[in-house]
Amino acid sequence: MLRSDDLFQLIKSLSKSEKRYIRIYAGRHVIGAKNKYMRLFDLLDRMSAYSEGALRKRAQKAGLGGQLSAGKNYLYNLILAAMRAYNSGAGIDARLNAMLEDADFLSARALHAQADRQLAKARKLAERHDKFPMLLELLRRQRESIASQADVQSDVEGLFDEEELMRRRHANLSAYQRLSARIFRLIRRRGALLVEGSKEELGELIADPLLQNEDLALSNSARLFYYSTRAAIAYFQQDKRNIYTYSRLQARLCEELVTDGVVSHERYLIVLHNLLHACLDLGKTEELREGLQHLRSLNLREEFSRTQAFMTHASLRSNVLIVGGSAAECRLFLKEFEAEFPRYASSINTEQRHLIALRIAALYFSIDDPQRALDWNNHLLHDSPAGIRKDTETMASTLSLMIHYELSHFDYLEHLIGAYQRRLAKEEHRNDFRLFLLRFCVQALKLPAGERQRLACAAYQDLRREFDPQTLVPDSNLEYICARQWLQNICGSSGPEAMARGGIEQVGGTREDG
Repeated sequence: MLRSDDLFQLIKSLSKSEKRYIRIYAGRHVIGAKNKYMRLFDLLDRMSAYSEGALRKRAQKAGLGGQLSAGKNYLYNLILAAMRAYNSGAGIDARLNAMLEDADFLSARALHAQADRQLAKARKLAERHDKFPMLLELLRRQRESIASQADVQSDVEGLFDEEELMRRRHANLSAYQRLSARIFRLIRRRGALLVEGSKEELGELIADPLLQNEDLALSNSARLFYYSTRAAIAYFQQDKRNIYTYSRLQARLCEELVTDGVVSHERYLIVLHNLLHACLDLGKTEELREGLQHLRSLNLREEFSRTQAFMTHASLRSNVLIVGGSAAECRLFLKEFEAEFPRYASSINTEQRHLIALRIAALYFSIDDPQRALDWNNHLLHDSPAGIRKDTETMASTLSLMIHYELSHFDYLEHLIGAYQRRLAKEEHRNDFRLFLLRFCVQALKLPAGERQRLACAAYQDLRREFDPQTLVPDSNLEYICARQWLQNICGSSGPEAMARGGIEQVGGTREDG
C-alpha cells in the first residue's frame, strides 16, 4: 500500500527526459483516461512540498476529486512500468538476459556456432561486472551446447573447474558484503558513538580473517567492500589517516570501474564523499579543492546522482567555510544553497537531510545569524526522533545551547540545560568538551550580564588550552569550531570575519554507506 507521499517522491526523483518519456508512454498505453492521470502527474510535479490536503483541493478544482487514492496507485504503477520500458536494455542484467535469449533462439535453429559466440560475449561482459550467478548459468549453457554437438571436441572438465572458481568468488563476495553490511549498520545506528555490545561486534569484525589482507578479496567488487569496511573500522577507531588511506584506495578503484559501467555513479559519489571528508579531516586542502572541482564537473544523467553530487558538495563546502571562509563567502554560499536546495529536498533521505541541516545551522551561527541557525537546527531536532542518528542529534543539541544563549532565550536555556545534562549522563562515552560547554552555560546564567563577558574570556582560554580538535571524539569537531568562535565573539575580541583567519582545521567528517 502506498504511503501518502510515495507518488510525490517518485515523481520528484525523475529527470526531464524521464518525465517526457512517461507522457509519451501514457499516450500509447492508457486508453481514454490518459489526460486524467497526466493531470494528476502535473499537479504533483508542480508542488514544491507535499501536502495531502493541498493536493485534494487542487485535484477537486481539476475535476480529479473522485477516487484520488485509486488514481494515485494507478499512476504510481504506470510510472514504474514506463521506467521499466525506458531502461530496458540499459542495465547490465538486461543486456545479459537479452544475449541469453539470442543464444537460445540461435540454438533452436541449430546455429550452434553463432549461439556459442553469443554465450562467449555474454560471459566476457558478466566477468567484467562480477555477475557470478549469471556466469554460472552461462557456463551451464556452454556445457549443454557442447553436449548437443556430438562432433565437437571441447574441454568440459575445464568448464566444471571454472564453475567451481565462480562459486568460490561468489561466496567470497557475499562474505565481504556481509562484513560491510554489519559495519555500516553500526554507523547508521550509532554514528561514531559505540555502546558495549557494539564494541564487541566491532572487535569481532576487526578480527575477521578476510579483513587481514586485501589479497583475500577475489574480485574487484569484493575489494571495494574490503576497502569500505576497513575505512569504516578506522572511523570507529578515530584513525583519520587510515580512513583517508582506504577511502582513497576505494575511490581509485571506483574511478576505473565507473568508466566501464561496472560501478554506478551513485556508489562512486558515496565513495568520493567519504574521501573528500577524509581530506578535510587531515587538512589536505589542495586535494580537497581538486575533488570538489571534479565533483562539480561530473556529467551525471540521473536526477538521483545529481542530487547526491549537490548534497556532497554542499556538505563539504559548508564545512570548509565554517572553519576557513570569510563572512562574505559564507553568505554567498548560503544564498546559492537556499535557492537550489528546494529542487533536491524531496529526493534526499532522512539522514542526509539531518546532516545538511546541521551544517547549514552551524554556518549561519558562524556568521552571527543565530535566528537562521535556529530555524535550520529545529528542522533537525523537531523531526521524528526515530529518524535521527544519535551522534547527529547530540551535535544539534550542543549547537542549540549556543544558539539560544546568543538569542538571550535564558528561561528556555535553563530547560535545555536540564535536558542536555540528562542526555549526557546516559551516554557511555564521557565527552569532556561537551561537559565543559555545559558548565559554561550553567555558570553564565548565574551571573549578571556584565560578568558574562569575563567568564567567556576565561572559558575561551581554557578551551584552547584543554582541547585539541584532532583528539576529540569524531563529529565533536564541528561543535568545537563553533564554540571557540562563539566564545571569542562574546569576549568581543573578534567578529564574524575571524573565521577568515582560521584556515582549514579539523572538522569531523560523517561517513555514508559505502
